[in-house]
Amino acid sequence: MKKKAWNRRKLGDWLFVALMVLPALAVYVRLYLIPGIQAFEVSMYDWKGFSNSTMKYVGLENYKNLLKDKIFLQALENNLVIIFIGGILVITLGLFFANFLCKKRTLGKGVLRSLIFAPYAISVVAIGIVWTFVFNPSFGMLNSLLEGVGIDAVGFAWLGKRSMAMGCIVFVTIWWWVGFLMTLLTAGIQRIPEDYYEAARIDGASDTQLFWHITFPLIRSVLNVGILYWIINGWMAFGVTYVMTQGGPSNQTHTAATYMVWESVDYIAGLYKMGYGSAIAVSLLVIVVITTIIYRTIMRMGKEYVEL
Repeated sequence: MKKKAWNRRKLGDWLFVALMVLPALAVYVRLYLIPGIQAFEVSMYDWKGFSNSTMKYVGLENYKNLLKDKIFLQALENNLVIIFIGGILVITLGLFFANFLCKKRTLGKGVLRSLIFAPYAISVVAIGIVWTFVFNPSFGMLNSLLEGVGIDAVGFAWLGKRSMAMGCIVFVTIWWWVGFLMTLLTAGIQRIPEDYYEAARIDGASDTQLFWHITFPLIRSVLNVGILYWIINGWMAFGVTYVMTQGGPSNQTHTAATYMVWESVDYIAGLYKMGYGSAIAVSLLVIVVITTIIYRTIMRMGKEYVEL
């Protein structure tokens, strides 16, 4: 009797879990899984996206063309610039702000946290528009400030060359995103018992030693989550780039996501290549999944090595 009662309870638990998971699973299948399968299907066709009668099956031809597409390869390189160069800077700043604003002697911590986090709460489109005005060569705030301190910057086009434009895009992306990482790391730091710091201070540890020997090791798991978010954000980068440069000059600052939209719906040239754009989208999805798996594997191996 006890075994039957236990089995009924276990079955009831499984049914409860299934009922709780089912709505989210249904949403995921309908909004993510099915569209993903449909995108792969569309990527096998040469199609403008208007009428099914114009769909021409080309197999993997769109993917073969991607491997020879210099703009697409340049876009992937731009994504890597955001991920690696931007990642080093945003992680450094996130750690600095989180550690600094968690110290007891720091004044105005609440105000400073709000100011740093504020850009992340603003629409990325609005951010892109504001910074486009800041970098404007004719009446931009940045050139005006440089002129005010005696530096001749009249007409200097910050977004006119790939190197400068990518630098501006990385800067704005960091400025927008660092508040999120700071908040994430702050939550991790605040979970560390204060006793650890007190004991270390009694032994004569400096602030630098406290950070590297207590804070950093104990927030490493939280930092890994933040880095993973940043990597995914770097591959999916769209809003800032599209609003600030639209992939220019000469398609040199496209990311994979902006190039996907540009190829799918090119209003300027009047070209619509939904099949090719879908191939870019599917390729980007595969890249994100593979990168995530590799990163999580490396982190898991590193954790096992540290425990040994």
